[in-house]
Parts: sequence; structure tokens; C-alpha cells
Amino acid sequence: MNFKFLPFFASVCVFAIGSAQAHEMSIQDLYNLDIEGLANIEVSAASKRAESLGAAPSIMSVVTAEDIERYGAVNLHDVLNRVPSLQVLNSTGNPNNTLTLRAATNQHYPNRILFLIDGRPVRDSYGGHLNYGLFTHYPVSNIEQIEVIRGPGSVLYGTNAYAGVVNIVSKPACDACATLSTTYGSFGRKDQEGSASYSGLDWSVSGAVKTTNVDGERFTLTDENSVRGSYKTREDGYGYFVKGHYKNFNAMAFVDRARQSSLGIFARLPESISDGRRATVDIGYSQQLFGSTKVETHLTYNSLRGGETTDAPEENRDDLLIAEIGLQTQLRNDLILSWGGFAEHQDGVVADRDYQQHLHNLYGQLEWMPNDHLKFVGGLQLNDSEAFKADFSPRLSMVYQPFGNIGVKAMYGKAFRSSTAIERELSIPNVITGNTNMRPETIETFEGQVFYGDNGIYAALSGYRSRMEDIIGRTANPSGAGALITNTGEQVFHGVEFETQLEFSDGWQIEGSASWQKGESDTGVDDPTFSANLMAKLGVSYKAEAWSLGVYDSWFGTPEDIRATNPSVLEVNKQPDAYHLVSANLNVNLNEALALSDRLPEMNITFYGENLLDQDIYFPEYNRKNINSFPIDTGRAAYGRFTVKF
Repeated sequence: MNFKFLPFFASVCVFAIGSAQAHEMSIQDLYNLDIEGLANIEVSAASKRAESLGAAPSIMSVVTAEDIERYGAVNLHDVLNRVPSLQVLNSTGNPNNTLTLRAATNQHYPNRILFLIDGRPVRDSYGGHLNYGLFTHYPVSNIEQIEVIRGPGSVLYGTNAYAGVVNIVSKPACDACATLSTTYGSFGRKDQEGSASYSGLDWSVSGAVKTTNVDGERFTLTDENSVRGSYKTREDGYGYFVKGHYKNFNAMAFVDRARQSSLGIFARLPESISDGRRATVDIGYSQQLFGSTKVETHLTYNSLRGGETTDAPEENRDDLLIAEIGLQTQLRNDLILSWGGFAEHQDGVVADRDYQQHLHNLYGQLEWMPNDHLKFVGGLQLNDSEAFKADFSPRLSMVYQPFGNIGVKAMYGKAFRSSTAIERELSIPNVITGNTNMRPETIETFEGQVFYGDNGIYAALSGYRSRMEDIIGRTANPSGAGALITNTGEQVFHGVEFETQLEFSDGWQIEGSASWQKGESDTGVDDPTFSANLMAKLGVSYKAEAWSLGVYDSWFGTPEDIRATNPSVLEVNKQPDAYHLVSANLNVNLNEALALSDRLPEMNITFYGENLLDQDIYFPEYNRKNINSFPIDTGRAAYGRFTVKF
């Protein structure tokens, strides 16, 4: 059987099942779409204030809680793999920690994408983003929506908002509610998840928890020492989330611990165990000042303990404290000024070496709306540090919606990423040496978008060109053996993205995206980050009163051969190829399906399958580049989940 056509047949099955439920639907009904267009959904990441997706001065995608319910997910990785131009990867040293957006990553850490929870940064100064606990243990049932900015965001957020920003928006508190769920399935997966929420007149508190234990799949491969062997992708840990507010005060915390097995940072057998413990805590206060000005202050603490692996057991610790004040002033009916600044203090230990650093940022952004159809945005951030000279990150945007449902966006932006503690302080004799004299790497992006959103239809066509300069990477150490971490040169990427979503009034939903990109380094190497140049993603779902069924296929093209950068690479494992990630999700409301008493709590049973084509998914070993590939995802898996809502 030709399995390449299986996603198509699966989508046809969803259509057939839905047609059986709605066989009396007329052609007119089919086009009677939901009047709530995706372009009107409210987002906050682009301007640090609420606005519609169509009016946001950024190219953005939004994944809603309903999307997650329709198409299913075991963890955050499953959700992010469906976002346009985004590909979840892996790392030999830190599995479940790496992803790429518009080709802008090639390290153990996704430190060129800034992650936020409810608008607050979840990062560390140790490696930038040691976030595998967030990706695998954040309670997915607690997500209201995920806002993804594709493009620079340093004007408002500073370092790491380089290729994009991902804002995880938690569900709002309710009067008194709770949810419990348990998941069992392939590779010995056992997940437990729960949440509870209470609210009053001027206060609320809510929390969610997830625990995970996975025996894992065993992979057999050859390491860079030409040793043939196997390792198992074990995983266990927890994630705790809590938030609350009282009058003008608010607080949020996310704490996680993740233990997992891997090939280790040197891509060598036997398997290594990494153990990371981290926490993000934020305390905020907002107040309306003298009429047209609102002030918001935050104190955000990010803590990292561990992160070491058994093949690199040195102590690692990071404490990052960020103090921020932001103000928004309505200067006139058509003019809004956002301004403020933040300071951060970094303190920690990397490979048994102490480090400290201070960064300071000032920013300002002006929004001018001369009429109801046109908006101009201009912004600037001054960033300064003890480690590098002060520099500016600018931003210019225009949003024009001449007919309300049709819009055009044109944008220019520059962003930066300052060096991490690992890049500055790491020292492994004859292997790799850090560098304290590096400049921040920068990215300059021109992008544009044409979109349509009305009556349940959303479609957008985007194009971009990005130039990355002073890229922090590895070169031969001129002072000895091994590699030196330093500013290495520049890369240029350009691409086109198309995304769409159709919401039908009878319960149907179709969504998808397609993207193409091309890159080149200043040394003439094509696609130097090995990210897939072509991606195509399609989801079809049907939602009835008692059940829903969704099928999603994410296709990623063949990555560049690693021999382009290392002709002597060991060709010892499966050659990376294009692959489909096909998932299916069936959710049944037992109360409706079995006509149970209204006095019983809501009960749901879910069957979720992923990698249904059982494809062997390998990717170039892009970090050390000594072996041609390693596995980045498991084989076919099936899970069952039982959920009770009180």
C-alpha cells in the first residue's frame, strides 16, 4: 500500500462521517459560515495590549483551545508542530527542547525564539531556553490560546525575541470549577493532569498540574565514535502552574522538573540522563494614572537548577531577575504611546564556573491611526550591557484595512540575541571554549502580508527576507585544539507563507498552511541551519453535539545534507528525508452520547494517535556535525484519555 496517500484517505473519512451526520444540509447551509472571523480574535503579544489579529502590527498565528480540542495533543510540542513555518526538532543533549521558526535555530537551545506565559518571559541566561519541561509538562488543558509572532520582537521584549515570540495564554479563572484527566498509551506513557479555579468579585485564583512518566521507545544507531548501540527515550517529570489576582495585583508561577534520556551533548553511547528543574515566578501591579496613562510593573524571576547530563556532570545554576515598568498613554484619540524599560540581573554557575551580568533596556513605541482603516507603528529599543556596546533595535509597521475584511501589512524590524552563559563561560579542554568578548547576534527583517477575514474565513499570504549578522557559532580555535564560540558571519533567508482557516456553521473546520524558505550563508553554504525548506500542514475536523473527530497532517520537506558543511561526516545512520506527521483525535462526551443525568459531572473519553504512518523520522546532527543523523521523534503511538469536569 502507498502510505503517502493515507493522510488524504483519513481526511476523506472525516468528511464521510460528518456527511452522515448532516446529510440533509443544503449547499446554502454549507456556506453559512460562522460570523466570528479569525482576523477578529483578540491578541496581546504584538503590542503588549489587546487588539485584533488583523490590526496587530506583526505577522501572527493563533492556536485556540478549541483547535487543541479538535485535533488533540499530548504536550505542547504536538500543538506547535501545526504552526506555519515552525518545526519541532530535537537535540542529542536536550531532547524535547529544540524547535525552529523560519529556519532560525541550530543549537541545543531554541534561544532565538522568546517564550512567554501570559506575557511574561520564560527564559534563562544559562543557555537562553532550557525549556523541555515547559514543552512536555505544561498542562495543555490549561491553554486558552497560543499567540505566535513570526518575525522580530526585540523592541518590546529585548533579547531572544529574534525570529519570533510564542505567548502561551492560560485559561481565565471561573467561579468554581475543576478538571481531572488521566492518559495511558504507547511506550508506557502515563500522564495525570488536573486543574481548579475559584473567583470572587475582585479576586481569583487558579492552578493546573501535570505529571508524566514514559518508558520510551528504543532506538538503535551508530554514534560519532562508530559505536553501534541503542538508547531508550525515557521521560518523567511534572509541571505546576498557578496564577491569581487581587484588585490591581496579579501573580503567576510555573514550576517544572524533567528527567529524560538521550545521546548526550557529545552524541555518544551509552545513553545519558539529563535532569532539569526550573521555575518562573512573576508579580505584577497595574494602575490607571492621571486619566489617559496606565502603568504596569512586573518583577519576574526565572530559576534553573541542573540541566547537566551524565556525560557532562558539572554543576549548572542560573538565577535571572527582571524588573520592568511599562506605560501606555493615550496622547490623542488617534495616538498611543507605549514606553518603559527593564533591567535584568544574571547570576549563576555554568560547568562549575561562576558568572554575573547586567542588561538594561529602554523602549518606546508610537501608534498613529489617522482613520479607521490605517495604522502606523514605530518603535525603538536601546539595549545596553556590561558585555557589549549599546545598540538600537527599531521597528516600523503599517496596517491598512480598506474594506474591514481585507488588509495589508508591511513591516520592518531588527532584533538581537545576547550571548548566553554557556557561550561565554564554557570551557572543555581540547573540545570547546567560550568567549566573553562576543557581540549580540542581530537579525533584520522586511516582511509583508495580505489577508482576508470575514464570516468564518481567514486566509493570509506573507513574504519575508531576513539577514542575520554576527551569528554566534563555532569555529576552529586559533589558540589550541577544539572549537571556539565566537561571532562567525551572516546568513540571509527569504520565504513565503500561506495559511487559512474555514469555520462552517454545521461543525466543520478546515485549516492549514504551506511555506517555502531558502537560505544562504556568507560562505556560500545553502540552508545552513538544515531546517526544512518546504512545509505543508492540513487539518480537517468535524464537531457534533456529542463527539468530534479531527485529522491533522504536518509534512516537512527533506533537510539539507550535512555534508555541505562537513564533507567528512560519518554516514552511519538513516539519511534524513521528508516526512509526514499524521495525527487523529476522537473525543466523545459520554454525558451526551449516553444521555446521562444532568447531575453527573461532564465526562469525556479521548482517543489520540500520532505518527500514524509510523515513519522513521531522522534529522541531521546539526550541533557537532560529526554523524549524519539521529532520530527526533518516536514511531506510531496511540493514547486513551479519560476526563472529568466538575
